[in-house]
Amino acid sequence: MRLAPLLLLVSLTSCGGSSATTPDGGSATDASPSDARPSDAGPSSDAAAPANVGFITLLSDTAPAHARASATFLTGGPAYLCTEQPSGPCILYRCTPRPGASTRPAPHAGVVQLTGLTQPLSLTPATDGSYPASILQTTSLWAGGETLTASAPGASVPAFTTSVTTPRRITLSAPTLPTGDWMIDRAQPIALTWSGATAEDIIVTLGVITLGPLELECVFPASAGSATLPAAALGLLPAGDAYYTMVSRTRRQLDVSDWRITLRADTDAILPDARLVEGQAVLR
Repeated sequence: MRLAPLLLLVSLTSCGGSSATTPDGGSATDASPSDARPSDAGPSSDAAAPANVGFITLLSDTAPAHARASATFLTGGPAYLCTEQPSGPCILYRCTPRPGASTRPAPHAGVVQLTGLTQPLSLTPATDGSYPASILQTTSLWAGGETLTASAPGASVPAFTTSVTTPRRITLSAPTLPTGDWMIDRAQPIALTWSGATAEDIIVTLGVITLGPLELECVFPASAGSATLPAAALGLLPAGDAYYTMVSRTRRQLDVSDWRITLRADTDAILPDARLVEGQAVLR
């Protein structure tokens, strides 16, 4: 199960894809570190991205078996606006709420059907247009390599069908992580080694809870089998309490009319002793 800081982030609403240059030289990208991670917004240079965004997001694990599926649709941009600060394979996201993003009723696409899983799922909009998440406490939705398809008949959001290959789980063999807080020296790079996946992206997230979410997200190709979290990137985060996660991910974007729909599937990484690669950290 996710730890408290990440549960807070999951309660935030999803992100999407327009951008502009900020005074400090970074890029202001519509995003939020919730069910849809900041990278789901797409490249910050994508000025032609549709103004309206939708996210169908799934997480499934086998050790222990549990899963979650959610859908969110937003008109006029995402719920959060984030500035990006790139550093090597990583980006630091500083996010603030977008005024008016939580207006109800929310747009919806009708019942979202999810197929190709160990069991089909349906996400049904509530009367206010929002989609209650589907949470499975003892069930895994995939082993990895299956074709996940999301489809909806359309309503205020156009009809769509899109598919993605489900991610395989990776095992992190280095570094060795403690059962308690992970003490991270921000001045030292962190070497990572993993196995178990080849076609997915590996996403490492370090974050702190602030009034506006602050997360460092680092992306690596699964086929590499190893990577380094640069000290320069780690140094962008402030010292203090933090949290971390590591997942294998597949995603696909589909543009329909003036909407961009992102389908994303995540599987948590595990350690050799089968613990999930997620927990509390102290940044020093």
